[in-house]
Amino acid sequence: MKPTEAAKLARRDLKAAFPGVRFSLRCRYYNQFDVTWTDGPSEDEVSRVLDTYEGWESVRADDLITRIPDRPEHAVIKYINYYRAASDA
Repeated sequence: MKPTEAAKLARRDLKAAFPGVRFSLRCRYYNQFDVTWTDGPSEDEVSRVLDTYEGWESVRADDLITRIPDRPEHAVIKYINYYRAASDA
């Protein structure tokens, strides 16, 4: 599965988990998601929804990346960056 296809599924999952919260989810560098939102859920809550999309992990200090075994087909992302902003209200 391509990361852009996984991004569509991730947007759907975020919308279902947090109705009324507007998320921006962008694919960068083919294997990275940048997720931004204002107020609403914490980073931990959002990461629990998106965890299944990460299919790679660092296994050593020299940043060797390896595929995580037994992950779903849509687990094609190496990095997910979370940016939560707080409104002035």
